[in-house]
This record gives sequence, structure tokens and C-alpha cells, in this order.
Amino acid sequence: MTDNAVRFAVLAGLAACFTAFAPAVSADRGRALPARYRTVVVTLRDGSYSRVHSVICDSDVRAVIRSLAGAGATSIQFNGMPVGPGARIRAAGPVLVCEDRSVALPYRITAVGAKDRLVRALRAVKRALRFSDSSMLTFR
Repeated sequence: MTDNAVRFAVLAGLAACFTAFAPAVSADRGRALPARYRTVVVTLRDGSYSRVHSVICDSDVRAVIRSLAGAGATSIQFNGMPVGPGARIRAAGPVLVCEDRSVALPYRITAVGAKDRLVRALRAVKRALRFSDSSMLTFR
């Protein structure tokens, strides 16, 4: 199998994972995942500029991605790009750059996994980051 064929197969598997309200499918071999595996969508947006820690920065996004990976997410996407806990995410002025692609607000992180574990991890990271506004990090 060529490198391009492998990339296409992986991306096709990831696309299948993120179909809303459809049965979850694993990215590695197309096998059905247990029923408890569902998609969790996290939205990060800037808060009120009059408060401390009101701007989402690259370290906040990395913390959320690492917490989801640590909670056992089978696949994670950041604004549509597949990422892992070691993804290169950095600030470049008012936008973030992920793997050499610019990403603007609002930032959306989508993860597939055991929903109860992912939600617990997100609640913990939300407490740890101490955002000035609770609407800066939301998930469903």
C-alpha cells in the first residue's frame, strides 16, 4: 500500500467517526465501537476582555487535547484536522497554527470515546484552566 493510500484510508476512517449521531466507527479498521463510545464536541472561544485569562491561547487548546487523549479518546480532531496529544499547536498573533495551518476562533475539538470519561476529563481541565468566563469552554 502506498503512503497516499494509507493516508486516505486513515482519513476516511476518521470521517466516519465524526458523523453526528451515527454509530461510532473506529479509525483503524472500520470496526464498530462499543455503544458507550460517542462523539464529544468541545468549543473554545474568547471571553470578556475585561478579565484575567479571557483569551484562549495555544496552551489551553493543548491541555484540552491532552486531557481527551488521556481519557482514552480513540480519535481527536481540531477544527477538522486529526491531531494527537503531541500536536504542534502554537500562537501566531490572533490565530493559532496547528500543523502549519491557520485556525481561527471559535476552536472546535471533536473526540470519539467513552463519553462519561471524556466529560469527566473536560470538567477537570475546565476547573484547572480557571477561565474568567464559563462560556469560554463548552462541550456537548
